This record gives sequence, C-alpha cells and structure tokens, in this order.
Amino acid sequence: MSENTPSPAAETPKKKKRLTREEQANIEVGTTEISRGTAKLLVFAFLAFVILIPTVQHIRELASGEPLGFLSLFADAPDAFKEGYGAKDLAGAGFVKRFNSGNKQLLKVFKDYETELEEDSYLSGLIPPMQALNTRTLLKGNELAVLGIEGWAFFKPGVDYLTGTPFLDAAQLRSRSLGAPEWEQPPEPDPRPALLELNAFLKAQGVQLYVVPAPVKPMIHPEQLSPRYADNDAPLQNPSFTPLVAELEAAGIKVIDLAPTLFEHKPSYLRTDTHWNSEGMQRAADEIARSVMATSDIKTGSLPLENNREVVINEGDITATTLELKGTDIFGAEETTIQQFTSDDQPLNFSDPAAEIVLLGDSFANIFSVNEDLNWGENAGLREHLAARFRQPVLAITMNDNGAFASREALFDLCARQGTGFFKNKKVVIYEFAARELAVGDWKTFDWSRIPQTTATTTAAAPLPPTDITGTIELVSRPPRPGTVAYKNCIVQLYLTGVEGLPEGDSALIRMYGMRDNKWTSAAEYKLGQQVRLRCEDWYEAAKTKKLATMKVETVALPDEIAFGDPPPELWAEEALETDAAPEPQP
Repeated sequence: MSENTPSPAAETPKKKKRLTREEQANIEVGTTEISRGTAKLLVFAFLAFVILIPTVQHIRELASGEPLGFLSLFADAPDAFKEGYGAKDLAGAGFVKRFNSGNKQLLKVFKDYETELEEDSYLSGLIPPMQALNTRTLLKGNELAVLGIEGWAFFKPGVDYLTGTPFLDAAQLRSRSLGAPEWEQPPEPDPRPALLELNAFLKAQGVQLYVVPAPVKPMIHPEQLSPRYADNDAPLQNPSFTPLVAELEAAGIKVIDLAPTLFEHKPSYLRTDTHWNSEGMQRAADEIARSVMATSDIKTGSLPLENNREVVINEGDITATTLELKGTDIFGAEETTIQQFTSDDQPLNFSDPAAEIVLLGDSFANIFSVNEDLNWGENAGLREHLAARFRQPVLAITMNDNGAFASREALFDLCARQGTGFFKNKKVVIYEFAARELAVGDWKTFDWSRIPQTTATTTAAAPLPPTDITGTIELVSRPPRPGTVAYKNCIVQLYLTGVEGLPEGDSALIRMYGMRDNKWTSAAEYKLGQQVRLRCEDWYEAAKTKKLATMKVETVALPDEIAFGDPPPELWAEEALETDAAPEPQP
C-alpha cells in the first residue's frame, strides 16, 4: 500500500440517509407485531360479523314463513337465461349471440338479487333513523338529495345539471352512451335528434312544436342552496342550453324559456319538493299561453269553466320519499293554495280528439292535477290552467317519469294506431319536460316515417264491457323494484296471443299494475309462455275512470307488423283470476 493511500480505517464514514415519512411508515408497518391471541380474536370477530348478519336474516325469514331469499336466485336464474337465449328477436342468430343474450339476463338477475338483499335486510330499517340523525346533526342529505338552507331541499340530479359538464359536450355524450348496464339498451343522451325528428314529423302534419324545459329548482333558487348566490340577479343555466336553443329555433321549433319569469317572481318552487309551487306553475301557464297565442293561430275559445281555491298541505317528495323522513319534525309539512278548474262541476276532459292543442308533459305537468303519487291536490295543474288560459280543450299525454321520452313514446304509439289522421284539427304540440332531462334523460328516437298516412282519426269502437279472457303471454314488461324509484305505482304491459273471450280477434295488449303502493303484484312474476286468465275492460275507459293515464308504464316492444298493422285491442286488467305455469322454453 502506498504512502499516500489512506487505510480503510481512516476512511470517512458515509452519512446516514434521512428517511422520508412514507419510507419510515412502511418500515414500521412491516415490523408491526401482533400477538397470536390478538390475531385470533380479530379473525374471529371478522368472521362472526360476516356470518352473523345473513344468519339472522335467514332465521327471520324462516320465522315469518317466507322462503329463504337466496333460493330465489337459483329459481330465477335458469328461467332468465332461457328467456334471453330464446328471445324472439334473435331468431336465426348464432349460438354466441344467443348465449350472450342469456348471459345479460343472468347479470340482471344477479343485480336484482343484490338490490333485493339491500332492501329486504332487517338492517334496512336503520336507514330512516340514521338518515334522520345524519340530517339533523350533520345537515347532510344522501346520494339523491342535497340540503339547502332555511329548510330547503334539492333533488341532486337538478343540482348536477348546473354543476356538471355541458350536456352537449362530445365526451360527455359518449360517456353517457356507454354508461348503461349490459342488460339494458344503451341510452340516447343527445336531445337534438329526438326533438328534430319530432318537429319534422309534426311540421309535415301542419303542426307547430313548442318545447318547454321546466326549470329545475336550483336554477331559480340558488340562494337557498348556498349563501354565495344571495345577490344573484339571473337564473343559473347549463352552458349547453343556449346553443341547444339556437339549433332548435333554427329548425323552426319554438322554445319557451320559463326561467326568467319564475326567477323574477320568487318563491316559485316548493321548499321540500322537486316541483314548482302553485303560483310558479300558474306563471308558467301564463307564459306558455302568451307565447303560443303570439306565435300561432290559436285563439281564445269559449270553454265554460268554474274555479275554486283550496289549500293543500303535504310533505315534499324530496324529504318524505328521497330522504325517507316522512312524519319527522325535521322539515315538516308545507302548504300551497291551488286554483282548481272544472266544467259543469266535472273534471276537464283531456282526451278530446277535437282539441287543437296537445300537451306532452311529465310530473311538472301533473303536479296539482293528479293526486295519485304526487299528493298535491287535483284539477289544478298545468293542463287545467292551460285549458283555462286558452278557454278550449287540451289533449294531454302526461307521465310522471322519464320526461325525455315517455310522453313522446305514448304519442308515437297513439299515432301508430290512428295514423296521421290523429292530427286532424291539431295546431300545436306543447312538449314540457324537466330541464335536467337534457343532461340525464334517455332521448330515445322513434321512426316517425312508419306512422300510417290517414285522413281522419280512427272511429272508436264501443268500449269493451268487463270481460274474462284467457291467453298466453307472448311479451311482458317488468316493473322496477319497489323503493328504487320515486313513484310507488307502475303499470306493466302484456301481449297475449291465443286469446279466448274477446268479441273478435285472438290477441290483446293488456295493461295492469306491476307495482302498487311500493309492492310488486303478481304481474311482476309473469313469465313468457305462461297462460293467464284476466278480467279486462277497455283501457281508455279505465284510464279515465281510475285515473291511470298519468302513471308510469313499462312498455313492451310490439313487432312492427302488429304495431303498424292491425293493432290488438288495448285492455286494462286487475289481478289475475288464475294462472298456469309457463312451459319450458325451447332453445
């Protein structure tokens, strides 16, 4: 070793590297010591917790005489797969396509089972008191409700309409179109094709289309959502709304923007409900009637009317249903004064084929008009007030849900039966829907070119008196699971073949309750190929007398040769008189 070379002992020791907090934490976690007894106790507690809840659930089900819930999965899965595999619209398709169809139905059964577990669990009874505690102490809502200030509550999709991405953004439209579960038809998120095709069809019939997006509550009352909007001097709006209006008006569609009027005359909305209050609805009717009469040849008629004022007290749908706080003192009931309209002491007729005005609408059109589900009184809603402003009949097609397509679909089905002659004497169609539908709705398109060309409306046959019929289920729709939607009643459709008991024909389109008062009926369990015996009456008569026309309807897709050919009679049925088991489907 040379004289100038330092010895190893003389080398300067290296400086110890300073550890980051993350590195120090990883070392300590990696060396954490747990005694054997503690480990056993933790494992035992975890397994006990996992096993105890379903065990208690099964014991409760057995004690109540109900079948064990998980057994339904094994009962429903084979039928669901066979139904998907043997779907009639896949006739002639290959094995892979049919197998995938069956698999999608299986996925739906599994998802429904998960939802059923959540809803039927004895622990679900803790949700209302826990929500009440959360709301009272932390001032928090839930995934569908946002709490404001001074006792106000907001429907979260309405808030998202304002705070989310512009609804016409290309990436947003693409994302929404891919967002459906595998077993559902992908939604059509862009409102423009649906509105433009409807307008083109109506224009060919000499009918003017008016589009009326009903403002959502946070557009008009942002100051009740956050104090930062206390001095806001204009309604809020989604950035895509203005370009949408420009495109629609360029195509000849009249767009009626109610937001400025409702913002100017606040309060316009119910404090704890999704919808406008009676005064806001009346100002909306004023603005719609003024706009229509200023831009069309609709004139004031001479319909005889009587009116009456009534105070209605109710709990709003957000607090009572969405937050499940009905009956608590957290928000309490609120009241509004409604103005009812009748003619000769009878409710107004909203199915008059001679009406010049057609109203398509959702729950904003039905509130104060239809008491069922909404519970804010009747004979005092948008359709009544429009009839009063025009002093002439209004033909109303209004559904409480799915404003983006439900009323358009009902109009399409009506035209498929009656042809273009339905529009004889019609001058305007007013299409109202909640503005949030522009961002979250399914804007289904329909092939209006398939509507038969006729010169007059079809002459209605004499209503079918109550009649017992038997038939085999060829098609059937499904209601939503109770508690998963805002409404408590839902109507399903059945298409029956081999029908016996009708004066003529061997097929029928049946509507009946699939869900009533948030409980499934026997129709929710019907299967393809099952034979049923039903007591039926004319659907249109029942819709009027039983106030069914505005209820949510889950429809079936009739084959074109039926829908546009010789449509079957449409009937209403109550609970089944008797049923037979469905035969095994043939692959």
